Amino acid sequence: MAFLEEATLMDPRFKVKLSTDEVWERLEAAALREMLGDEDTVPVEAQEVEEDEEYEGEEVENRHVVKKPRVSALEELLAEDDKELRRSLIQQEKTAPTILENIRNELSVYRGPVLPIPTSEDPAHWWWRKKETFPILSRLSSPYLCVQASSTPSERVFSTAGNTLSKERSRLLQEKVKMLIFLNKNC
Repeated sequence: MAFLEEATLMDPRFKVKLSTDEVWERLEAAALREMLGDEDTVPVEAQEVEEDEEYEGEEVENRHVVKKPRVSALEELLAEDDKELRRSLIQQEKTAPTILENIRNELSVYRGPVLPIPTSEDPAHWWWRKKETFPILSRLSSPYLCVQASSTPSERVFSTAGNTLSKERSRLLQEKVKMLIFLNKNC
């Protein structure tokens, strides 16, 4: 049921039909898993490493031995410049929005001012057109939109197969039966 609720939110035709915050939070978590990969990874904010933790052969709290890498004469000469460059890059990364912030921004825009589309419009095509506006959500939408709402189309195919094969037609070859069912359903 949870998957169907999330799929309802990802369909721009029906996103207003479901308004519980719990489902939106699950969708946020699914988007985060999609961006980080399906493996159990730690969010980017928790992966920051302090640059001054360079101990040579001493044990750290986590009982890992951290060894200082060998440096060339050029690296030793320009160590201060490199350190300053690393600090400025870290500062830029801290001011840039994180993946989670990007996901939350996209969800708030999609949830709020974006109006639902008519039921006659194709949601997959809508997401394709909006992939510049919602890059994360459009990437997440395809697994949800491929789910068929009912089993009626497949049941109709089985019914057609039952009507095509009868006692009188039991000697039909398999290829001929497939072609008859295909023509019946697609023409």
